Amino acid sequence: MANKNFWLGILVMVLVFGLTVVGCGDDNGNDGAGGGSETGTVIFKNTAPVELRDIRITRNGEQVGYYAGPLKTNISRNFSKMPTGLLNISFEHPTGTQRPSHNFTVSNGETVNINYTQYANFVITRSSGSDDPVVTDTGSLRIYNSSNYTINSVSISQNGKVVKSDSASFASPGNKLFTGIPVGSCDVLVSREAGYRFYRWEGTVTINKDSTASLNIPATGWN
Repeated sequence: MANKNFWLGILVMVLVFGLTVVGCGDDNGNDGAGGGSETGTVIFKNTAPVELRDIRITRNGEQVGYYAGPLKTNISRNFSKMPTGLLNISFEHPTGTQRPSHNFTVSNGETVNINYTQYANFVITRSSGSDDPVVTDTGSLRIYNSSNYTINSVSISQNGKVVKSDSASFASPGNKLFTGIPVGSCDVLVSREAGYRFYRWEGTVTINKDSTASLNIPATGWN
């Protein structure tokens, strides 16, 4: 009888242990977002001429990937075991006035390469062969002419590259709206003509996503 009870106790212990193992499963840190067993890989590369920090990948508002940074120029960061479905990536930009973000999808077993460029472009390529279109965060700029002069041309550039220009003159007082400007710091160059001489005025302004910045051109500061 004692021997029978001994083996019965052993059997109960084996059953309890087996149930415990089955209940634990594999916790890879992504199941909290409902990713299940289907996952993919995200490779985020920074080719902008600035360092990026606080890189977050979320799904349905829940964080599934994180890197504090800094992520230096031309360096990549791999995020493995990302849940499938619609995800969002965002990060801190050094200007402190913007947090670029972009939505993208991940399929099971897929590697998604996201390249963030200096003109706020998100360029995405996929191991499946289907590439996403380039996505650019943009804003607008309204330039006010309070100089008492007629302006002959306007040039808006970022990192030495002209992104918007207009050679149509506009008088003072007056204003012009420029749309579709990539987010970030912009250099604005305006010129006017007096007789046979040209005068220039330069200023800087920061463009934020889906908003309109303003810049006033005064009567002073021309050269």
